[in-house]
Amino acid sequence: MGFPVCEEDTRRTPDAARQKRIRQALGEPCYSGTPYSPSPKGEVVATQTLELNTVGPGIVIYSPFAMAHVAEGEDYFTSHFEVPEVVAFHVVTCRTAAAMCPPGHYMIRAIRAEAPPDLRRSCRSVIALGVEVRDRTLCVRDVGDLSRWTRTCPAPQALKIQDGFYRIVLGAERTPERIVCYMEPRSECPKLRWPGVPYLLEE
Repeated sequence: MGFPVCEEDTRRTPDAARQKRIRQALGEPCYSGTPYSPSPKGEVVATQTLELNTVGPGIVIYSPFAMAHVAEGEDYFTSHFEVPEVVAFHVVTCRTAAAMCPPGHYMIRAIRAEAPPDLRRSCRSVIALGVEVRDRTLCVRDVGDLSRWTRTCPAPQALKIQDGFYRIVLGAERTPERIVCYMEPRSECPKLRWPGVPYLLEE
């Protein structure tokens, strides 16, 4: 199992026609652009610690609406996440965010705030991704879960956060298996430097 690994890039978001073709190939609904009405449900927490065991090659971050088209028990990784163009579509349109890291037991400190400018000094590595949140729910899962998908996200891996677009800044702290995740609110899908899945940590 392995992601299409990428290098830094300034690739633009696919145009509307190309997005529609990819969505149709994925079996996803083709949104008309009608504004989404946020759900008033759920208590928003500014800081929360998530606990995650991984056996796959990384982590995936998403809001449940983005994976609603995936059937229970489906091997979505093999059918879609091993295809570079599909992975790029998910990433640059903020459908999902993903990062490569070795299997382990991770504690992820999620903070709804701008990342400090000196974050790189306190972390081994730092990457920036993007994600769209709906229904005030954001999930952090093992990439291995995509091989046999279950729609229910375990409670220790989910957090409540305001709807909208976020720039996700992940920092691998110097303490092993500790990750800090800053969620920076944005008015639109942030322009990303990664056309695929970047490394946060290597073996």
